[in-house]
Amino acid sequence: MHAAPEVATVTAIDAVRMPVLTVPAWTAHERAAASGISGPMQSVIDLEFGIQFVRSAADGDETAVSVKSFGDRVGSDDIVRIEITSGHERSEVLLVLYTGADNHPTGEIATRAITMSEDLAIAIIPTSSLTADHATAVTQAVRSSRTAGRNAWRRIAKGLPDDHPVRIAVMDGLR
Repeated sequence: MHAAPEVATVTAIDAVRMPVLTVPAWTAHERAAASGISGPMQSVIDLEFGIQFVRSAADGDETAVSVKSFGDRVGSDDIVRIEITSGHERSEVLLVLYTGADNHPTGEIATRAITMSEDLAIAIIPTSSLTADHATAVTQAVRSSRTAGRNAWRRIAKGLPDDHPVRIAVMDGLR
């Protein structure tokens, strides 16, 4: 038996930026043995964003994160910015969206930076908003991405000047 997707809270930050989707820390749900999913899994569907956010335990210490858009508010090459709150510490993880096999924007990463027990704040930001301040997160995002995600980062880097800090961060992530 599948648990119903969780309800998310969306809060507008200001008139220029997109709202932030709040994803609470995961709590246990029982699943049928025949579900084919092992380990904890959290799925949040947000109608305002038009996305499905899924995090699940992956191999080892990693958490798999996937985002799929089913609306028209989020597009390929948009960046999903995931802010992680753990106690008084805050950090960010970036996930690039690309056109998936079903022609919808999608993206996935496997990372140690996110666990199942943290509260997350998710925002969609345009690629053009990435600056030198995001360089470390971009490098980690490239390293955490699968092939399709890495190719999307390559396309973003290709459109930037050689000395742009985001392009340099992408190249560092590909090494």
